[in-house]
Parts: sequence; structure tokens; C-alpha cells
Amino acid sequence: MTNPRITRPLIVGEVLFDCFPNRDVLGGAPLNVAWNLRGLGLDPLLITAVGDDDPGRAAIRAISDWGLDQSGVQIDQSHPTGRVDIKLDSGEPTYQFWDDVAFDHIVFPSDDIIDRDYGLLYHGSLAMRSPESMKTILEIRRRVKCPVFVDINIRQPFFNHSWIEPLLRDADHLKLNADELRLIVNTVQHNARTSVEKSFAKDNCDTWPDLCDKAQTLQKTFGVKTVWITYGERGAGCLRADGSFFHSDAPAVTKMADTVGAGDAFAAMTIQGILAGISPSDSLGRATVFAARVCGIHGATTMDLDFYSS
Repeated sequence: MTNPRITRPLIVGEVLFDCFPNRDVLGGAPLNVAWNLRGLGLDPLLITAVGDDDPGRAAIRAISDWGLDQSGVQIDQSHPTGRVDIKLDSGEPTYQFWDDVAFDHIVFPSDDIIDRDYGLLYHGSLAMRSPESMKTILEIRRRVKCPVFVDINIRQPFFNHSWIEPLLRDADHLKLNADELRLIVNTVQHNARTSVEKSFAKDNCDTWPDLCDKAQTLQKTFGVKTVWITYGERGAGCLRADGSFFHSDAPAVTKMADTVGAGDAFAAMTIQGILAGISPSDSLGRATVFAARVCGIHGATTMDLDFYSS
């Protein structure tokens, strides 16, 4: 199952349960990315925290059953495992996150974990909502000697303009959707005076040249190298530091279940391509196809290995 030729990725951030009206599903963007990478034949190490409770034990069992390395999973005795209540409207999710949970208290891992050889560090933005986990993530970024992949997942009300600088500064790869790109650029250009709600309005009016201009703003302002942009039915794009731009149309979803985890699937396949030395244009195409396939299943991940090999 594991491809020994690819140096393992390090994944840091939240594990939580996506609680739908009729079922609870293990999730969180970092967990979903790690899970998909494992399905794609890599051996990621996930650094996270769960509570000493039934959901936490269920999470650890699932991680073990899937063959993910458990050595980076911390058990928090004082806080519950993360949870988000999800409602679906025509397949589109809305999220309500629980506060002060285990992933808000990720501590810096031991030297024997942090000093291993990693090919890439991935982390998202949600775990930055707490000072403790933010400090841990930024310290890990300082310690590891590998490219950094930042995945923006803005979930209201957990967004603060003060995160933008530490999140984006000198990132090797930045992945975000068109709405998140618009919000961050508007915030930067207006010195955070523009309200989050107004900036995050989903007007879908940007063309790909518009988005490239916005991505270049982040490259120039924060030293970001490669920007990966998802844009729903309009596909995805990749802008490199040398100004080259690649675009991939969105494949049709033959049987839509929901869009939960589509962005995480895109990130996982992109990371697999980076570590395997696949060209950005080819990685982009593979990532959009994989994201569309995830839209055909309920939730963000599956334990069906055939899903990852077909």
C-alpha cells in the first residue's frame, strides 16, 4: 500500500467528527488529507489531539484500522474530541464548530517525531483559532526542513485577519478557493477594515485573470511561491512563482452526494503529485478529477481501497 519512493508528508491540525443529521463521520481537513494520502499509497504522519472520551477512542481505532501512524496523536485529558454539526442544503454544507476542544490544545511533539525526515509539511487554518495550537504549528514550521503546504479553510466565525501574515509568510504552496482568495486579498488591501461577511460574499464574478491578479498579490506580499485555487464548477488553477498559470476544467459529477471533503481531496492529490515530482499541470488535472469523485460519496473519505485505485 505504501510507496517507499516518496518521502512521507507531515500533517498537522484538527481531528473532529462531522455530525450530520443522520450520522457522525470522522473528519477535519488534516485528517481527511492524511486519510486520502494513505489511500493513495503514502505514509503520512498526523500530529493532532483527541479527547479521552468515546469519540476520541473511536477516532484512534479508525486511524489504526486505516493503517495511519498513531505516534503523533495526542490524548487530551481535559478537553473533548472536536465536533462540528453539519447541515446540508442541496448538497452544500454549513458548519457549526464546537469551541475549546482537544485540537485547540495540540502541544509540540517530541524530538523523535519532529526530527524525522519529511518531504512536505501540510497544515490548515482552522487549528490556528487557538493560541496554543497556533504556537505549536508555527514552531513546527520553524523546526522542519521541508516545503510548507498551507490549506486555507475559512469557517465562520473562526477567522482573524491577524492570522494571515503567519499563515502565508514564505509558504511554498498555498491552496484556497476563490471565495477565500477574495476575502484574504480584500482584507490585506483594506487593512482589515472590510468586514469578513462582505469580503466573503459568494458573488462568483471573478474571471481566472482576476484570480491570478489576486494570487499575485499574495505572492508579492507574503513570498508565497505556488498558489492552488479551486473554483467549484469552474475548475481549478495553479499560479507558480515564475508567473506561469495552469487551468483544469471541473469534471462532471455523475451522481452528486455532497461536496464535503472535496477541497481536502484536491489537496491530498496535489500533495501526492508534488512529492512524486509530477508537473503542476498534470497534478491539477488529477486533483480536480479526484475531488469530483469524492463528491460522489457521502462525507469526505472512505475505507474502500478500490476507490483510491480506480
